[in-house]
Amino acid sequence: ETYRTVLDILRCNTKLEGLYKQVALSAFAFCRTYVRKIEFRRLCEILRTHLYTMQRHEATPTTQSIRQMRGWEGWSAESVELHLTIRFDQLDAATHLELFTEGFRTVDDIHAIMQFWATPPKAAIMATFYKNLAHIFYVSKNHLLHAFALFKYYTLLQREGTVLPDPEQRQLASAVVLASLSIPIRNHHSILLENAETAAGLLEEKDEHMAALLGFTSLQPPTRRQLLDDMTSLRIVNTALPEVAALYDQLYRSSAIDPLRIVSQIQPSLAVLTSHSSLNAYVPFLEELTIHLVLEQLTHVYSSVTLSHFYNMTNGLSSASPREIEQLIVRSRKDPTASVRVRIDHASQCMRFSPVLAFESQAKHLTRLGKSLQTVLDKVTPPPPSCSSVTLAAKKTLPATRAAMLHRRVRIEQHKEAFEKLQVEKAKADARKKAEAEAHRAKLEADRLEHEAKKRELEKVRKIKED
Repeated sequence: ETYRTVLDILRCNTKLEGLYKQVALSAFAFCRTYVRKIEFRRLCEILRTHLYTMQRHEATPTTQSIRQMRGWEGWSAESVELHLTIRFDQLDAATHLELFTEGFRTVDDIHAIMQFWATPPKAAIMATFYKNLAHIFYVSKNHLLHAFALFKYYTLLQREGTVLPDPEQRQLASAVVLASLSIPIRNHHSILLENAETAAGLLEEKDEHMAALLGFTSLQPPTRRQLLDDMTSLRIVNTALPEVAALYDQLYRSSAIDPLRIVSQIQPSLAVLTSHSSLNAYVPFLEELTIHLVLEQLTHVYSSVTLSHFYNMTNGLSSASPREIEQLIVRSRKDPTASVRVRIDHASQCMRFSPVLAFESQAKHLTRLGKSLQTVLDKVTPPPPSCSSVTLAAKKTLPATRAAMLHRRVRIEQHKEAFEKLQVEKAKADARKKAEAEAHRAKLEADRLEHEAKKRELEKVRKIKED
């Protein structure tokens, strides 16, 4: 109650925002230290009410709000940074107390405050934000957004130049790769074949809102393939543990997965990850992915497979019990975007695959056949005796093109240096003007004090003469 009273007194006053921040952080520390979850929820509601009041006054000021907010000078850069600092600590406290609903609401508050900031926040602050966001998405089992938040956390640390110890660096890179591999595989083509009306519902409204917090729009949603391709281009896989890099190659980069051998191939890597304290949480998702890939490969070849044969292929995975496999298939049937369509026939003790996937499998086989025939044709047809005219022309213009590219890079660097120099000069000019204004104000204040002193002295002399 004391914290609430003090926050209500200090709110909506620009000059007291620093004290408002200190009290809010102290209240979060109190809730975190003594595990006061109910009080923390009330504190979050109080701060959210204060934020809503400021937003409403900024959008549509009224006579009452103007009277209540007369001490508030609007959303300045310092004010936005201060409120973001409060919300980041609030998000950290919510994660620490495992109040993930409050964490989601706090993320919404942060996103709303960021709309008032013309320049992006500091990379170090955003790194902490994405770290907590990744944990919240993991608890909510949103594998796609968890992986993207973890990926942004890693890239921000790299951009900031944060030097981590080699074990921590490898562990973080491994977590990014494993989180990306754990994203469920979606097949948007199959859903369009089955029901075109559901194409607009590929991303639920909640997922679209959460994706917007990561910088994506409904027109360009985050995808599993996009993230996994970035693993190689940014050399994150090279930084990860060797076992994680091996899983990446076997479960994603491999052009053809052998359903009969894939389980035995990944078992050594999974055994190492199972013994790892922070990475073993991804093992069940990787095993589920392996089962999914085995089913997908069998779909391309067979119309049905006996259950005993399938259980032998997946023998060795801890999550490959008959009950868990059946639950996985049931979940895939409920999910309209799943890329595997399987039915279990208990009477015949077999799995039957959907004809929709058979159509897609035929299309893939035709594509592979065309590529193979083109490869054979290239080998059979003898190469031309000499280079074509286009190749010769390209070789002639290569030095000039390379020189132009180098010249362009130099010009870009020159423009960048000129812009930075202009910014430094502008900052110096602003500081000089501020110092001159401060000196002028001090001089006026000194003159006023001197004038008042002389006035008091004359008044004192006059009273002495009268006496």
